[in-house]
Amino acid sequence: MVEQKLISSLLPALFNRLQYALLVVDAAEVICYMNKPFSLLFNLPAPEGEYTGKSIRFLEPHISVKDVVSGNEQIHKQFNLPDGRVVERDFFNDFPELGEHLKVWLFRDITAQKQHEKKLEKEIKFYANVLDTISSDIAVYDKKLRFKYVNPAAVKSKKVREWIIGKTNDEYTAFRKLPAHISSYRALHVEKVLQEKAFVEYEESLITREGETVHYIRRVSPCLSTKGNVKLLVVNGVNITKLKQAEEKIRAREAENKAILDAIPDLVFIIDRNGYYLEMNNSTQVPAVASDSEIIGNNIRSYLPPQLADKMLQLFKEVLETGKSATIKYDFMTQEGKKYCESRIVKYKPDEVLVIVRDYTEQREAELLVEEKDELIRQVMDTSSNLIFVKDKKGAYSFVNRTFAESLGLQVKDIIGKTDRQFHKQTDEADFFRDMDQKVLLKLEGFTFEEKFTKGDGEVVWLKTTKKPLITKSGEVNVLGISTDVTQEKFSKEQLERREELYRLLSDNSKDIISLHELDGTYSFVSTAVTEVLGYTQEEVIGTDPYKNIHPEDQQRVFEEGYKKAVDEKVNTIIRHRERKKNGEYIWMECIIKPILNAQGEVVQLQSSSRDITERRKVSEDLQNSEKKYRELIKHSQAYILSHDMEGRILSVNPYLLQKLGYKEEEMLGKEIFKFFPVSHQANADSYLERIRQEVVVNGVLAIFNKQQEKRYLYYQNYKVQEQGEEDTYVIGIAQDITDRMKIEEELKKAKEAAEESARVKENFLANMSHEIRTPMNGILGMTGLLNKTKLDATQQNYLDVIKRSADNLLVVINDILDMAKIEAGKIEIEQIPFNLAETVTAAYQTLKYKAEEKELDYILKMQPIDNPMLIGDPYRLNQILLNLLNNAIKFTETGSIALHVEVLQETSDALELEFLVSDTGIGIPKAKIEDIFKEFTQAYSSITRQYGGTGLGLNISKTLVELQNGSISVESEEGKGSIFKFRLTYKKSSMPIVKEEETMIDYTELRNIRVLLAEDNEINIYLAQSIVEGWGAQIDIAVSGKEAVALASQFNYDVILMDIQMPEMNGLDATREIRKLPDHKKATTPIIALTANAIKGDAEKYLKVGMNDYISKPFEEEKLFVKIKELLPVQQKDHTVIGEEQKQMKEAEMPATPLYDLALVYSMARGNEDIVTKTKELFVNSVPKTVAAMEQHQRSGNWKGVSSSAHELKSIIDLTGISSLKDVIREIERDAKEETNLSDIEAKIQQVTAIAMQVVKQLKTDLAIA
Repeated sequence: MVEQKLISSLLPALFNRLQYALLVVDAAEVICYMNKPFSLLFNLPAPEGEYTGKSIRFLEPHISVKDVVSGNEQIHKQFNLPDGRVVERDFFNDFPELGEHLKVWLFRDITAQKQHEKKLEKEIKFYANVLDTISSDIAVYDKKLRFKYVNPAAVKSKKVREWIIGKTNDEYTAFRKLPAHISSYRALHVEKVLQEKAFVEYEESLITREGETVHYIRRVSPCLSTKGNVKLLVVNGVNITKLKQAEEKIRAREAENKAILDAIPDLVFIIDRNGYYLEMNNSTQVPAVASDSEIIGNNIRSYLPPQLADKMLQLFKEVLETGKSATIKYDFMTQEGKKYCESRIVKYKPDEVLVIVRDYTEQREAELLVEEKDELIRQVMDTSSNLIFVKDKKGAYSFVNRTFAESLGLQVKDIIGKTDRQFHKQTDEADFFRDMDQKVLLKLEGFTFEEKFTKGDGEVVWLKTTKKPLITKSGEVNVLGISTDVTQEKFSKEQLERREELYRLLSDNSKDIISLHELDGTYSFVSTAVTEVLGYTQEEVIGTDPYKNIHPEDQQRVFEEGYKKAVDEKVNTIIRHRERKKNGEYIWMECIIKPILNAQGEVVQLQSSSRDITERRKVSEDLQNSEKKYRELIKHSQAYILSHDMEGRILSVNPYLLQKLGYKEEEMLGKEIFKFFPVSHQANADSYLERIRQEVVVNGVLAIFNKQQEKRYLYYQNYKVQEQGEEDTYVIGIAQDITDRMKIEEELKKAKEAAEESARVKENFLANMSHEIRTPMNGILGMTGLLNKTKLDATQQNYLDVIKRSADNLLVVINDILDMAKIEAGKIEIEQIPFNLAETVTAAYQTLKYKAEEKELDYILKMQPIDNPMLIGDPYRLNQILLNLLNNAIKFTETGSIALHVEVLQETSDALELEFLVSDTGIGIPKAKIEDIFKEFTQAYSSITRQYGGTGLGLNISKTLVELQNGSISVESEEGKGSIFKFRLTYKKSSMPIVKEEETMIDYTELRNIRVLLAEDNEINIYLAQSIVEGWGAQIDIAVSGKEAVALASQFNYDVILMDIQMPEMNGLDATREIRKLPDHKKATTPIIALTANAIKGDAEKYLKVGMNDYISKPFEEEKLFVKIKELLPVQQKDHTVIGEEQKQMKEAEMPATPLYDLALVYSMARGNEDIVTKTKELFVNSVPKTVAAMEQHQRSGNWKGVSSSAHELKSIIDLTGISSLKDVIREIERDAKEETNLSDIEAKIQQVTAIAMQVVKQLKTDLAIA
């Protein structure tokens, strides 16, 4: 009766409320029943009741009977309706309890579900595609640390990737046979992530199967549930050994979700207002928590969680009161696991409700799985250090990861849908990105390349990018890109190469044997010194056992105290032992062994440095053997000898000291040595003790009293002896009594002062005499020259020649006397300047050529060719020596020849030793006179002075000048047959140009037609350079940055480019590099001169290395700039004239003198143009206060880079305006701020710059009458 009642009253209401469309047909295919959802699903025109009793074919006009009810052998089936909807069908035909052969179909509209599944499937495939192409290692663990996913970059073998799922990291490391510490090291960091629930990054090193060591950065990121618990761990490993990412191939594992479980009839309960179960059907669908009989009559609180039960009872109440149905979704735990259900609650009776429960566990689990994987993939890509993006065929971004957006300082939403040109500031980079995208789209294949990328903050980095086509199901081609920052790799590679080159140079040039060893001692590297020390070649040693050549008696000790100790204790060890050379001889070696550790602190190699100490050991043994002799020597030495401790207390004295000072030994031992000094000398005690603590040897002069209180002066030399420790350190003092010598030196000092005073008087007299004689003599010679241009008869010409020769001889005498006076006074200085040897020698030879020709002598110059005649020395003194010797040869030779020979005796990489030889066929020198020939006022014959003239000083002066240059001079002569004078000098080589002594006047109009590009960001420097160049009549263009200079150089043809070094946007060095890369050869080879405010050694080489032709320091002189430009341009006419002394004085008179600044350089550049000077002052007044204020602000905010930049800008202005008090200070600020050293002193120096600069501004305002 209950079942009949249920069927009659409950089923109609129940079936019409089901989500399923129901159709029942008998064996004759007559419709027995259809519910309302069926009518609605298939859009039937009549109410469902009107079809009962009619043939199923009656539905044919409205539905396809073939699709709906055919294929009865298929219990479960899906098909599409004409309008595109997807319908799921279940078929039942076995109801024996009804006694009839009925067919039952259940239908459900699953269109929305199918659309959702397709969308999820598309997203999963997209993200899986991306993960499989990422080149860095990716692994995902569940909260029990079992593998959920690994990508191909982490595990190359597909079989291993399939095997690893579900395995722990310990199982995997055991499979890979990795060291145990790898697993424990990883577990340590994973445990930290689980505890802190935060991102952790660490490094590890692995050894590949090929034996290579690779290094990884591991990044472990937790994926948290909504409750904050760790659900998954994502581990991203980046290979930082080569930092080269292979094409990323992340293959998502096959989705574990499947189609929503086949629809089954819902579970139905009748429950009263208080929650007691009254009736139920489809008991087979009840979760296995209780039997039917246990459920009926029980309360829902017995089976549902308290909160869910309360919610259910509340809904029962609302449905019963309002009559409106309600729906609730929930989950609960069963023996089979968590179940997800949806309950629809319908009012059945006044106090009873009908509860229809649908189990959608499989659908919900599938949704959660998809959401989990979707979140997993997104987190993996967002935590990746790579830049990952997808663009469509128009170049618009359809996806970017968080790293990509953050690198540009943007949000992801600000990038999606836009092209590179719409948000990337560097248009040239954006164009390059687009070109590479088009290449991928055109060829439909992937490419890997390096590219420059400017980040949002302006930082320029280098990326290694892989782009490949990504084709959707619809056939649309997108571009998938993955970029890795390789800037550090490029920098590290360069550093490594430099370090390796340095190490190679050090090891190859060291006299010690530098070696690398494996842990068993085997040589893996040995320096070239092994050949020199032991006689073996490198090839004979590498790969061999180091113990085979060690003396058998030393081998065990070397192993225990050397190699083993270094490995076990990880400390440097020093061991001395005997080692056999290749010739069989044993020598003593001192070997320093150093362990080389990896990042984990493990010893991976050993480094050794060995040297031959045989001789040192022999010396040590000899010293020990002679110790007794030394003690005896001290005892009987005729010198003052004592020892004292580091506090000055006397430890021992020798007998000679006691004898000379008159003390007994007990009167001195234990006393402070300073007690024996005069009171005035005792004040130096602390200073002496501090010196001896810091230095090993201290010497000087001291005064000491003997027992009779007589003062004695001693010259002492004290030596610090340090043995085992500080307490064993003492001082040995050795002194000589110099009391008598001090008295003699005092007398000599007084005599010297008297002699110096006499020399000063003599020098003043000679100078005055020279001036008084030279003045009328210059008049005589000048008038002689003018007179010689007039018409003279033979007698007059003879008189004139006598006058000229007499005047020339008198000048030679005067010059010799003055040189001799300088030599005696010690005032002859030898210069060290670059000069051209060939030019100097030729000039001396040519000077006297006319004299030789007058006497009809053969005059010969033979000079050995020299590849580089530029030397460093004193060309004036060399010329003087040659003129003296040649002049003497000509003077004393009436017939025959005079020859000058120059020969290279020895040449090294940096010096030349030369021999100069002057030979003649003259009267010669008697053998008895040769020894005296170089003495002052000496000649070979007493009659020479009367016959030939001269002072006899020439050879003495020549000898002195040669010796002052560390050379030697000699003579070979035979009376009546001539003489040969030789002298030898050594000069350093030079590549620098000859120093110009005379200032020259230049025709600046020679450059009036050139076109100049000036790259300079300082306003004052721009104005001055522009004024100078335009003053020549030349055309000048201005670029205020390196980038602008490159643009102008690529657009116009210039004769020369003046390039500042430090500029905004792009510095001068980078700008030069870019100009040298221009495709137009003429533009790319334009001469470039660096304008630099730096004066650091090595800068010149750096400028030339990047392609600059020359450089000039700021502030530069107009003449020097003109000459440098002219030298770089095609050869033009040169017409230089010497500026006279009066003109020079007039220029100096025009330069204003002020206490704080000096505008002499500005006036020199202006060449009388007052507008330039005024403009310079105005620019200083307007620009310097701003720059100084900026520098102060940078210092207050700790922006040391800004401080350095401001100081650099001020440096050239300070030099230009001649503020000498700030010249060094501003350079110290620039250097210290750049290196971030001595920061505590910078503030005071900036205050000094500010104070003086503001005073200069005030004075300049006064000059400009604007104050």
